[in-house]
Order: sequence, then structure tokens, then C-alpha cells
Amino acid sequence: MSILKHLPFLALLMLPFGVHAADSVTLFSESGAKATYTWAVPLARLQHTPAWTPFAGAPPLSISKAVAMATRQLKADNPQFKRYDVLSISLAAASGTSDKPADRWYYRIDLVPVIDGNRLYRLRYVAVVLLDGTLVEPQVKEGGTR
Repeated sequence: MSILKHLPFLALLMLPFGVHAADSVTLFSESGAKATYTWAVPLARLQHTPAWTPFAGAPPLSISKAVAMATRQLKADNPQFKRYDVLSISLAAASGTSDKPADRWYYRIDLVPVIDGNRLYRLRYVAVVLLDGTLVEPQVKEGGTR
């Protein structure tokens, strides 16, 4: 019995896995002592963000606007903290292959709350802001690796 007879069936079996994998783009993951956090974006959502490359001038969303959006959301989610300090900001590609350069990007902003002038490093937050100004919430999987 030739495997060629079963190729259409095998292709149908594999289709949901391929479609599922193509439905979202994983930006990055981080594992801690208690959980693994994964920032992923549905492909359709990512495709609706502005296309941009570093050779095209300034990004469509400024750093200051991205930080303002991130801190506004953190303050809404954690009203006990009135101030956040930015530890780092990076602008990273969300897509791209060897055939097609990345044209969808996002900001990763690491922040810590501040109380009485003291940074609370144990409560570091990571905010992900797409270039259309929307924030990406992490998917949380309990059980860390540390």
C-alpha cells in the first residue's frame, strides 16, 4: 500500500496544527520561579498594526507615547502604586523571514513601581506595546523553571 494514497488524508490531519501555529506570532517568553509568561499576538491583529522598518524614519508610535500607555495601564491595574520607573525600553521585530524583512515591530518596556523613593525590583513589570498603541497581555502558564 503506497503512502501516496494517504497524502490527502495526512494533509487534512496536519492542517489544524499548521493553521493554529500560523494564527499567532510569539513575541517572546520569560520563565520565573512560579510561572512562564508568553507574549503572543494573533497574526490578524499584528497585520493591522502599522508597517515600519528602521530605514523608514521614526517609528509611527513614539517612545514617550508607548511609555505613557504602558504606565497608564499599570496604574489602572495596580492603583496602589502611583509611580513607575522605566528600567529599559527596546524596539523589536515581531515578524520577518530571510525572504522578507521584518515590518511589524513592538516596544518592550520594563518598569518597576516606586514607593517612598524606593524601586521595588521584585515587582518588575513588562509592558508590550504594538506600534498601533495597543498593549499585549501575557499568557501565563503556572509552574516556572527556576
